[in-house]
Amino acid sequence: MKKKKSTLLIVSMSFLLSIGTLMFSSCADKDDPSPILPTPEDTPYILKLKFSEKVEFKEILNKNDIQDLTETETAYFGERIQWSYPHELQFDRDSLSIVKTNNIVEKYKLKWQDKKLFIYQKPIDKWEYCGEKDENGRVILNIGFYIIKNNRRIGKEKKSVYDVLNAYLENGLKIILHKIPEVKTVSCGLWVKQGSSYESDEFNGLSHLAEHLLMNAEDVINEQYKYLIAEITDNGVMYNAATTKEYTCFHFTGLANTLETCICALSHIAMKNRNFETTNFENEKKVVLQEATGFYSSFQQIKERTSQALWGNMGIGKIIMGNMNNIREAEPDQIKELVRRAYVPENSSIVVIGNIEYMHVLELIEREFSCWEDIKKETEEEAVDNTPGIYINKGSGVSTVLSIGFRSPGYDDQRRLPTEMMVRILGGGGFQSRIVKEIRTKRGLAYTVGGFASFYRRRGTLGFTVVCDKQKSIEAAKAMSQVLAEVRINGFLEEEIIREKKVMETNMLLSVDNMTEHLRYIGKCGAMDINFYIENEIRAIQKISKEDVDRAAQQLLVENNMGFAAIGADDAEKLVDAVEI
Repeated sequence: MKKKKSTLLIVSMSFLLSIGTLMFSSCADKDDPSPILPTPEDTPYILKLKFSEKVEFKEILNKNDIQDLTETETAYFGERIQWSYPHELQFDRDSLSIVKTNNIVEKYKLKWQDKKLFIYQKPIDKWEYCGEKDENGRVILNIGFYIIKNNRRIGKEKKSVYDVLNAYLENGLKIILHKIPEVKTVSCGLWVKQGSSYESDEFNGLSHLAEHLLMNAEDVINEQYKYLIAEITDNGVMYNAATTKEYTCFHFTGLANTLETCICALSHIAMKNRNFETTNFENEKKVVLQEATGFYSSFQQIKERTSQALWGNMGIGKIIMGNMNNIREAEPDQIKELVRRAYVPENSSIVVIGNIEYMHVLELIEREFSCWEDIKKETEEEAVDNTPGIYINKGSGVSTVLSIGFRSPGYDDQRRLPTEMMVRILGGGGFQSRIVKEIRTKRGLAYTVGGFASFYRRRGTLGFTVVCDKQKSIEAAKAMSQVLAEVRINGFLEEEIIREKKVMETNMLLSVDNMTEHLRYIGKCGAMDINFYIENEIRAIQKISKEDVDRAAQQLLVENNMGFAAIGADDAEKLVDAVEI
C-alpha cells in the first residue's frame, strides 16, 4: 500500500505519569477564550524558562512548594517520580514547548488576555485558562503537569514504570498506547461514546443491538471483514464486545503477530460495517431478545433497577438491555442512523497495550483510520431526574431481592475511592463486610448478600442487596437499614480501613495483570476523558483516611439521596416502610 502523508499529531507521551491537563494536538487561532479552570493534579513539576520573567509555580496540594524562577533556573517539585526520564517545559512569549523522551517536542499556542494566560486545546476547540500575572509581574501557573525529574542515582538501565502515549489523528480520533515490555500478547480495542445513557426512549436498547450487528461477521455484507474475523479466529485471538451506559467497546487479545489484522478488523467495525442483510439482521434481533428475556426474568436486573430508581428512566438510569419492543421492531435504517451519529472519529478512541513499538503501532492506526471522515459529533445532553425514587416488581416465586441504593459521585471525583471503600466495608468485601455479618452470619436471614458501586463520567450509583425468602424480606430490609444508619453516625474502624486498602490494592494489581481487563480499564477511562495510570490509582488508595470514608458515609447515606428497588415483593408498602436510615 502506498504510504500516505502523515496525519498523526502526537499529544502526550507519559512515563510513569502524564501531562495532567494537557491533551492538546495543535495550535490554531480561535475565538475569545472560554476561561474554564482545569482541575489541578497531585503532581510534581519541572519548569524551564526561556525568557527573563519570574514564574511562581504551585504544587496545588502542597502550598509550601512555591518558587520564583528566572530564565536559567529549573525547579523540581516532589520526590516520588524518580523512576523515569526527564521532561521539561519551555515557555516563549506566545507558545509552550514540551520536550519529551526520544526528543519528541510538542508545541502549543499561548495567548494573554487581561493578564490571564490561555492555552489552546484543539480536540475541544477552545482556549483553556492556565495562569495569570500578579501585580508584581510574576506568572502564576495553575494548570497541573506531570513532569519527570532527572535523578542521577537511577542510571540508564532503569526503565519507566508505566509508559503511555496519548495521540490524536487529524480527524479527531484519540489513540492511547501502553507499552508493557514483559508480555508476549497484545490487546487492542475501539471505544465509542455511545451507550444507554445517550438513548431516547424509542432508541433504548438499540446501542446494544448495534454492537451485536457491527461485531458479528455474519450480520454484515462485508466479505473482507468476514475474512479478517476468520483469520483472527484461526490464530487463537480472543475477541468480544460490550455495551455500557456510556460507551460501546470492541476488543481483541492475541499474540503480537496478530495486531495488524486486529486493527484492520477494528477499522471495519468503525467505518465499513454498515450494510446489514435482512435475514441476518432478524436473526441477531432474536439473539438479543433471548439475552434480554434472560436478563429481565432474573435477579441480575437488580443493579439496573437500583440505578433506574435513583436516576429515573433517563441518563444512567436507562437500562442497557433496553426496551424489548424497541429491539423487536428495530429496522436496519434505525441502526444505520445510530451508527452514523455516534461512530465518528471525535467520539471514539483506539487503545493498544502490550510489548509494542509506539511508532509502528501509530503507523498501523494511521494507515487504517486516517480515512475515517471527520464528522462533527451531534451533542446529546444527559438528562437527570431531580430526586431518587422507588422501583417495585412483585414478580413470582418464593424469593425477594431488594436493594437500598444511593446516588454517588462520578469516576473522576476525589470521593470515588473512599466511596468504593465504604461500599466494600459495608457489603462488598465478602464475609468481613458488616451487612453480610449482620444479615447472613448473625441472623441467618439470607445466603446472598452484597454491595456494589458503579461510577460513570459525571455521577454514579451504589447499592446494597440481599436475596432472601419473601417472609424474611421486611426483617432483612430493617437489618440492612440499621447497619447503614449506625455507620453514618459512628463511622468506621481504623482496622477496617487498613484491611480494605490492602484488598483494593491487591485487586487492582490482579486485574491489570489480565491483558483484556487492563485494556478495558484504560479504554473505559479514555472514554470518560480520564487518564488511567495504575501508580496514581495505587497511590490514591494508599492515601485514603478513616476521615475520608466516614465523610462519604455522612454525605451519601442519607434519606434524600436514597432509592429503593425490590423484585418479588408481596407487600411492597410494608417493605418500603421498613427502610429507614
